[in-house]
Amino acid sequence: MWKRWLNDGGTPTTGPYDRGWFSSLYFRDPDGQILEIATAGPGYSLDEPPDALGEREIDPAVERTHGHRDEAAIAALTHPEPVDAMTDAMTLTGIHHISGITADLERANEFYSAALGLRLVKRTVNLDDGSMRHHFWAHYDGQNVAARSSLTLFEWPDDGGQAQGGYGQTHHIAFRASSEDEQLAWRDHLMSLGLDVTTVQDRKYFQSIYFQAPDGLLLEIATDGPGFTLDEDPADLGTDLQLPAWLEDRRDEIAARLTPLR
Repeated sequence: MWKRWLNDGGTPTTGPYDRGWFSSLYFRDPDGQILEIATAGPGYSLDEPPDALGEREIDPAVERTHGHRDEAAIAALTHPEPVDAMTDAMTLTGIHHISGITADLERANEFYSAALGLRLVKRTVNLDDGSMRHHFWAHYDGQNVAARSSLTLFEWPDDGGQAQGGYGQTHHIAFRASSEDEQLAWRDHLMSLGLDVTTVQDRKYFQSIYFQAPDGLLLEIATDGPGFTLDEDPADLGTDLQLPAWLEDRRDEIAARLTPLR
């Protein structure tokens, strides 16, 4: 349904592709950022025991890889009827995973496991470029992978060049802390590893701390509260321009530069 809705609305898509552990549909936002809608399953235990995820290299099924898929059949696959409006069946319930690029997967594994407690749950290759390794981390207790907790990295050679800031690029990834005390405990932990961590930053709707992964990706740990209903009723969220107190004197200037939302 998402493919038909996006294509009919003028947003080209590719897929859906069978990734084994899930199926993926791809498209781009106006700035060129690649977005993906992925299914919840079958899940990472499709080809490894639930209690032994990430312990071996997985060779993907050949028919799922670039050059061996039936691209014409995949492109033709769509919902048989027009989708005039988004339905309850199309509800997106959260982030499935975030993918980035690293120059060193082993270094990345040491960092994400030590710094954030993420565990390696899949070691494989990029199904669209078999020369590129692709690893997955998640909140994994040795038996179950928590929903909406996956982070994946493709390995790009050192001579590929480091990303420069600009539109179409992911600026940072934010992880959740349930309270300010938990956030401060994370800050102490990160600093004990020798990481350069900011002081707590007041973002009005939450509190944030920032640090960087070895490849330079900016990471954040943010509290859940006080939340977006701090200055708007739940039924009216997003209807008016809300600014922190320290920017109120620039309201007219900021409002004049914003693109009106339809």
